[in-house]
Amino acid sequence: MTNEAPKTQTLAPVKPAQSWMNRFFKTQGVVLLVFFSLTLGIFGLFIVIGRRVYLNMFKPK
Repeated sequence: MTNEAPKTQTLAPVKPAQSWMNRFFKTQGVVLLVFFSLTLGIFGLFIVIGRRVYLNMFKPK
């Protein structure tokens, strides 16, 4: 009789099949992230420029 614990076998992780649909939605997510980041950056730039123009209207020349 031995005092060794029985060894358990572990199964290999199951990886889902890579389909065109998975790639499409992953690509779509990246495209939307880039689009909204650029849009937010452009709007921020417009706010900074517009604020500067607005404040310059009230400065004496």
